[in-house]
Amino acid sequence: MNLGLLVTGGTLDSRATEAGLDAGGEGGVGDFLGTILRPGQRLHVHAAPWRIDSSQLETRMIPALAQALLQAPPMDAWIVVAGTDTLSWLAPALWLLLGTLPCPVLLVSGMKPWWDEASDGAANLHQALDLLASDAPQGVRIVSSGRLLVPYHLRKLSHRVDDPFRSLPVTALDGSTLQSMLTALQSPAPLPYLLPPAHRSTPDRRVPSVLWLSVHPGMDSAVLTTMLRNQPPRHIVLSGYSGGTLPLALLESLPPDSLLHLTSQQWGALDLEAYAASASLRNGKVRAWSLCPETVTSLLALADHLGHSPLEALTPLEVLQAGLFPARSTF
Repeated sequence: MNLGLLVTGGTLDSRATEAGLDAGGEGGVGDFLGTILRPGQRLHVHAAPWRIDSSQLETRMIPALAQALLQAPPMDAWIVVAGTDTLSWLAPALWLLLGTLPCPVLLVSGMKPWWDEASDGAANLHQALDLLASDAPQGVRIVSSGRLLVPYHLRKLSHRVDDPFRSLPVTALDGSTLQSMLTALQSPAPLPYLLPPAHRSTPDRRVPSVLWLSVHPGMDSAVLTTMLRNQPPRHIVLSGYSGGTLPLALLESLPPDSLLHLTSQQWGALDLEAYAASASLRNGKVRAWSLCPETVTSLLALADHLGHSPLEALTPLEVLQAGLFPARSTF
């Protein structure tokens, strides 16, 4: 098996310095991985288009990583080392861009560097190699603390534990009981792949303009009106309460030319019809998404960066069922 490796930075490949962990420099994870390969695995290290502390990730950088994977010599599988801080945004974007890549692409990160004697990151690398030696599924997945997670609806729940990530399959979003959702978290369903986008390198690319606001009782509508009046963003993502409720007066303070998207602060499908206070949101002014806001903001920003506006015309979850972009075999 020819195994490709791309290291984009992150805690897993960080170095200890007097100022703290340097998560954007060369940390030796490639050499370590080469020492723990399973029989028949041959490592090919490829230069990543960027190596940074993942907190510095920008949407505009992600297509270059996807392009590096697609344009590299064919591999039987890939391991992409990334940081945990922005993995919930990187993963769905790569999932979209690499929709037809016919091999496993395992995103591996860690809360501790590979060289730490109690490293969860080293354990994740071991797990990734074991998966690839057995029967890893094609396409993008996340390897984390004994879990193989799908890349959409992915959340980092804590920065203080070695098991920080969970993902919830869309097929489980309609579950009506907490137990059914917890069961789905333990056993994620297979991921149906999207079509790859038409990725155009043109000088008129737009700067992504996605604002994410988490609703709370102290949110002042007058302050929002003042803040957003002069330069309204193209997309505003609102994280409402529970099944999608939110202060309706808040909508009147948002710019009329911005596209409004509604998500929930919790996990689970939106249920706007359950309450009169939210039923009126189905009037078309707000697009509701039964996906976590990390996935929604990631795909909106990516589409905006590429000069597409596909989410404006799609109903909720069609992005996962039909694909965002026209089919193309190359960028």
